[in-house]
Amino acid sequence: MGINVQVQDERGDVIPRLLDPRSLVVKLLPPHNDGSTVCLRFIDPVGDATFNQLQIPALLGELMTAVQKCSHPQAKPHGEELISLIESTEGQVHTYVKFIGD
Repeated sequence: MGINVQVQDERGDVIPRLLDPRSLVVKLLPPHNDGSTVCLRFIDPVGDATFNQLQIPALLGELMTAVQKCSHPQAKPHGEELISLIESTEGQVHTYVKFIGD
């Protein structure tokens, strides 16, 4: 199983989500010791990472760059879906994006 992504409200209720049964999100991530990203390097395939409204613009920028550079035929469209999901959260108060690893 891959890294599922959920949009959550302040109570932790899931609004929309994007499942990752083929482990495609990990193909978009840099190594954890890659200092060129602020957000993506902290997404852990076996842990959870939550991003708030102040972090979402940076997360989106990094993800857009990763998707643009991606050559994997299935990871690229999955990444584009992920971008759309995260873009839908911008500016929504008390809304978080949570990456959930195994």
